[in-house]
Amino acid sequence: MAIANEENYKKIINEVLEAKHRKNKTSLDYRRLNRYDIIKVGEINKLIFPLHKSENNEVKYYLHNDEIYDVLEKSHKETGHGGLHKMIYHLKNGYVNISRPVIQLYLNNCVTCLKKRVSKKRGVVVKPMVFNEVNARGQVDLIDMQSCHDGGYKFILNYQDHLSKFVILRALKTKTAAEVTYHLIDIFCTFGAPSILQSDNGREFVNCIIDELKNMWPQLKIIHGKPCHSQSQGSVERANRDVQDILRAWMSDNKSNKWSEGLRFCQFQKNSSYHSGIKQSPFEVLFGRKAQLGLTSSALSENILKTLNSENDLEQAISSLELINYELNKREVSEDNILEQALTESEDNILEQVSTVNESVLEEITIVQGKINKNKKLAVSSLHHQAKRMKIDSILKYPIVSIGTNVTLPVLDVDGSKEDSRNIIGVIIEITTDDLYKIGTKNGIIAQLTIQS
Repeated sequence: MAIANEENYKKIINEVLEAKHRKNKTSLDYRRLNRYDIIKVGEINKLIFPLHKSENNEVKYYLHNDEIYDVLEKSHKETGHGGLHKMIYHLKNGYVNISRPVIQLYLNNCVTCLKKRVSKKRGVVVKPMVFNEVNARGQVDLIDMQSCHDGGYKFILNYQDHLSKFVILRALKTKTAAEVTYHLIDIFCTFGAPSILQSDNGREFVNCIIDELKNMWPQLKIIHGKPCHSQSQGSVERANRDVQDILRAWMSDNKSNKWSEGLRFCQFQKNSSYHSGIKQSPFEVLFGRKAQLGLTSSALSENILKTLNSENDLEQAISSLELINYELNKREVSEDNILEQALTESEDNILEQVSTVNESVLEEITIVQGKINKNKKLAVSSLHHQAKRMKIDSILKYPIVSIGTNVTLPVLDVDGSKEDSRNIIGVIIEITTDDLYKIGTKNGIIAQLTIQS
């Protein structure tokens, strides 16, 4: 029986309850119990996916049609009006029967998403670079918000780790190297400093930042990466677009123009959302687990969460959470109980029990560290796969140009003045093994190797 309306939903609950208590079960009973289970929250029975078939005993709810829209709307806002993949990733751990077409239908009718939709663009990729360690390369970029400044704040500093895609956002009043450096040092003192710092705001901009870093933190040694290089795979540009989309959605949902206040929530949504490049969220790469949003991330239903105001309320809600004729696998004795028992026993037993607790804690730390390493390897392999695919697409779209061909090179806005030409005329004089071009102009050979665009 398909779950459509609330009437069918309640009918299935009754059938599952009858199947649980029937001694001589029929084949239909076994099919029901294999597909459904019931959890009781207070006085309300909810239909869930059987826990013994769920990973890590996670509670996953079945929903009827009247509930799906509210869940989709809540999830969509929590992901910062994220796309299809982010929504699927966000919902799959809590719900069973929300299908991909239903999610896509919701997204197609979201006014905020329709306003921010842009056409996909793919640039040329010559030699994508993937680092195997977190914080090896950092990318810093500025988002210009002068057209909608928030009081004295006119820019957004976007710092992104190249491997994990973890972003840190700061509101800036100016785009001077001194103010940018001040916030970067605050970030580095929390997460550590990268070996290479890259920015697409221009070489001189990065040089000024690194000089300021040396002045403020003499022990710090960082080199700059090449600006506008294909090795970045456009990652920071996509992050900038995502940040602006999430921030725009936050301002619309909260009916506020104070984007500097919404920046922290935007940062959390970006880092806790699924990233197609690393096949997980940036938060999982760094911490080995999904980002938690307090009790909202628990198995407690929405109507129960609204009634919680104190720790006593929480304890009562958890105690009321029981499975019908099903016992969860729990530890026989918790760490707190071990300590309580140890206080009443002999000194030798106390030391033995404390040692058990320490071993348990070390085991938990080892498990978390293992998850972090596993997630990091997944991120590296996913980025290698993405880089390979981008390289193939680039070769098909932009075939290699022969030596002697006349070309035009665009002058970046950050490197030229208003009266300069938009392009430089040159000729290809050499092609390297990495398919990079050495170009000569009437004023001499350009020092930096160039890619086709």
